[in-house]
Amino acid sequence: KLAARREAQQQHMLAEQAATESLRQAISDSLVAPLPSYWEPDIPADQSRVVDVTETMRDRVEWLMNAHSKPESHGTGRDSHGLHFTRFKVTSVDRIENVRLWQAYATKRAHVSAVPDGQILADVLTAGLKLPYGSNPRFSTNKNEVYLFHGTKPDVARLIVKDGLDHRLCSGLFGRGAYFAESASKSDQYTGTAVPELDMFLSRVVLGAPHMTAEPREDLVRPPCELDADCPEKGRCHHRRMDSVLFSAPRYRFREFMVYDNVQCYPEYHIRYTRQP
Repeated sequence: KLAARREAQQQHMLAEQAATESLRQAISDSLVAPLPSYWEPDIPADQSRVVDVTETMRDRVEWLMNAHSKPESHGTGRDSHGLHFTRFKVTSVDRIENVRLWQAYATKRAHVSAVPDGQILADVLTAGLKLPYGSNPRFSTNKNEVYLFHGTKPDVARLIVKDGLDHRLCSGLFGRGAYFAESASKSDQYTGTAVPELDMFLSRVVLGAPHMTAEPREDLVRPPCELDADCPEKGRCHHRRMDSVLFSAPRYRFREFMVYDNVQCYPEYHIRYTRQP
C-alpha cells in the first residue's frame, strides 16, 4: 500500500509539472519572444507582477554588490551623498515579471547585431553572478548582454518597477541616456539619504557594439556613429551607429555604461538594501 501511495503521489506530481509546462508553452506561443523559463508560469500575457525572491537571491546579490565595491570611494565624488560606509546589506530582492517590458526588450535584443569576438566585453564584473535556477538564464554574450546596476531614489524606483527605465528623464556627463555600472558603489551614489532602505536595480542590458570613450559627452542623445569625431557630417549621416556608450578613464574610479533606448534594458531585480559602517 505504501508503494502504491508513493507511486500515486509521483504520478500526481508529474501531472502537475506537465500542466505547468503546458501553460507556460501556451503563453510563450502567443508571444513574440518566450518568457524566461524561471518566471512563474501562470502570468497573463498582458499583465505584470513582482515576485519576492529574497530567500534564494539575497546572499547572491549581496555578494555581488560587495565583491566589486570600492569602500574607499563611498561618500566621495561629484555625484556622491557624502556618507562613508564599508558594506552593503541586502534586505529584500524582488523579481520583476512584466510581460510587456520583457517583450519589448527581447525584440530589441533580437535586432541588435552580434559583435566580433574582439569586441565582446568579457571583463564586466557583474558576470560573476550565479543564479539559483537549474541553469543560469541564457545571455546573448555575442551581443554583449550583461547584468548591470542602476541606483535611484524610492519614488523613481516605484515607477521603474511599473514602467521600466526612461532615458529621457536621465541626464549626466553622457547626455540623455540610461546609466548603469558594474560596481554597486557607483550606482549607490544616486540612491540618496532620505530613507533607511535604499533602492537599486540589477538590470539586463544589451550593449551591442559600444562606443568607447575616455571623455564626457554631455551632448549625447544617442550613441555616436562609428566615425564619431571624424564623421564629416557630424553624426547626421548614414554610417553605422554604435549601440551604446562605455566610459572608462584612468582618472575616474568607475566605468559607466549608457544606452539611449529604453528597450535596451530590462530591470529584472529590484534590490532594497542598507549601508553598513
